[in-house]
Amino acid sequence: MWAPIRRHLDSRRAMADHYVNEAARFVERARARLPNFPAVRILEIGCGQTCAWALVMSTLVDVVIAIDSEPGGPRRSLRHWRRSLAIHGGLATAKRMLRHATSDRGFYRRLALSAQERFGTRLSGRADVREMDASALALADHSIDTIYSEAVFEHIADVAGAAREMARVLRPGGFAELVIHLYPSLSGGHHPDWQAPDTAPSRRVPPWDHLLDRRFPVADFCNGWRESDYLAAFTPLFVVAANDALFEGEGRLDEDILRRLPGYSRQDLLKRAIRLILTPRPAGV
Repeated sequence: MWAPIRRHLDSRRAMADHYVNEAARFVERARARLPNFPAVRILEIGCGQTCAWALVMSTLVDVVIAIDSEPGGPRRSLRHWRRSLAIHGGLATAKRMLRHATSDRGFYRRLALSAQERFGTRLSGRADVREMDASALALADHSIDTIYSEAVFEHIADVAGAAREMARVLRPGGFAELVIHLYPSLSGGHHPDWQAPDTAPSRRVPPWDHLLDRRFPVADFCNGWRESDYLAAFTPLFVVAANDALFEGEGRLDEDILRRLPGYSRQDLLKRAIRLILTPRPAGV
């Protein structure tokens, strides 16, 4: 009975450490690219229910604006839960409330401890968390020094619109860092059974079911884009300064799957995610 609970708590602790590690990597890149760091304004697109990365970064820089269609955080208002009820229904909202009242407390304690050990700072809750659409940013032109987003753009319907808004609010000399989970990958369909394909493969859901028979659909919206689609949306507005990839599923991809998916290359199916560093394209270039 306790094994699933322990696994859940362990995963939450690992996730807290992940956000702190991501913040540390971002700080290194920001210091190298922004002479005025840490006196900068950061926009996080898609802060999620925890707002964890934004909370950590808000202890390190002047301003962090974190946006989401349904943002959360350590303290959630009655309005937040009413909105959740309207969007997700009673059962899903009850599960969220239970998780927030139980495991979220341990998550934020771990986040605070990990941030303290890594940076010597205490979580302050200074992040400016707002409900906002990435394709319609309520922010002034050239008002943001740098943008960060992790595992969000695959859930955005209007990626081109979000790209235009990023280009509008990002100041010259700034940069955006986007980590994007690619839909054609083994875990790209976001089925929980395939969260860790190389270490814990599913025994129930066939590999690449989201591209093949779709016998196990997931309600989580994904736009279905592959790497080339994102690059086509970003490159008219940005220079791709870096494009690093993470791969998965090599041992699961056989000739039969390749034959049944002729519209996808081997690389499409094995590339889990990309980390893009984008800089504004100079006018006329």
